[in-house]
Parts: sequence; structure tokens; C-alpha cells
Amino acid sequence: MSKELLCARQWWAGLEEQWQLAFNEATFGKGPTTEMLGDDDLLSLRYQLENLRFAGPGAQSANLSIRLTNLSGVAVLDHVSFLSVTNCAIEGVEELSGLKALKHLYLYDNAISSLKGIDELTEMEELYVQQNKLTDLKPLRKLINLKTLCASRNKLTSLEGLHEGHSDQLKRCFLLPNEQLSQREIIRLQNEAFIMVKTG
Repeated sequence: MSKELLCARQWWAGLEEQWQLAFNEATFGKGPTTEMLGDDDLLSLRYQLENLRFAGPGAQSANLSIRLTNLSGVAVLDHVSFLSVTNCAIEGVEELSGLKALKHLYLYDNAISSLKGIDELTEMEELYVQQNKLTDLKPLRKLINLKTLCASRNKLTSLEGLHEGHSDQLKRCFLLPNEQLSQREIIRLQNEAFIMVKTG
């Protein structure tokens, strides 16, 4: 047995049951089971697959029968560039801190209260976090390659974290509606950072 396969099997054995179910059901279409993947699928998942999509039971195109409660299952999958975990019960994103290749991140319709953990993911180009519980965007300070940000329907009170360094790339910035976000804060961002705030 190769070292890679041994490591992959150990990784799988250490996964939470919800993530074993999720990978089997959503990624490989095997239904909600916790049985270990075949060697080829396991190696592909652990070292190669760049795109992962998980949509909870309330989603329009659901591929999961459960609502994931965390992101621990993808924490070491540093080859992933596209990740979508929507219509679930995710509360934080700290587990994503090592996914340096991540460019497209979809986390809408969850219960996320902070983006702490994606602070250093500077390759990120798209971030969809609408319909969560975010109060600020401070962890986005270094993410100046963002082209699309959708953070409407949260609990934002501040747009700190977005600045003039984002203005060259960030042309699609959807932050409205956010009921607790003042018009003054929106105008400040537009005047100081030259970023147009849109509804969507």
C-alpha cells in the first residue's frame, strides 16, 4: 500500500460521520452511507478533486439529506479551488484557513457569524455569504483579488475590511439589503474606497 493511500485511509477514518455521509452522498452519489470509499475515489478526493459542492436538504438542487454543521471535512483539502456548502448549519469558517488555492467560495444560507479563518486566502475571487449572521467583513482586508462579494441579508453594521485596495477588482459588491447597515457607512465605502454597493 502506498504512503498516499495509507494517509488517505487514516484521514477518512478520522472524519466526522456527517462528512463521511456527505462525501459519499454528494460527491460520489453513493447515498447516505459512512462506508469507506474505494481506493481510487479516496485518493482522488484527498489529493486531486478541485471542485466540491454540498447543498443541504432545503436547497433548490439539494444533493445532501443532512445539514452539515461545520467545515472540518475539508480542512486539509488544500487542492480545492471551488467549494460550495450551502443551505446547511455552518457557524464558522476557521477550518478553511489552510485552503490557499481556494478561489470560489459559496457559503450562503448558513448560520455563519464570523469570517475569521479566511483572512489569508488571498487567491479568493468570488465569495458568496448571503443569508448568514455576519456583523462585519474585517477578515476580507487582505483579499484584494475579490471580483464578486455577496453578503446581503446578514447583520452587518460595519463595512470595515473593504478598502481602496479592493476597488480595482471588486466590481460586483452586493451588500444590500442589510437592515442594520447605515446609509452613512455605505456612502463612506463608496466615497473612500470607490466601491459601488449593490442590491442583490
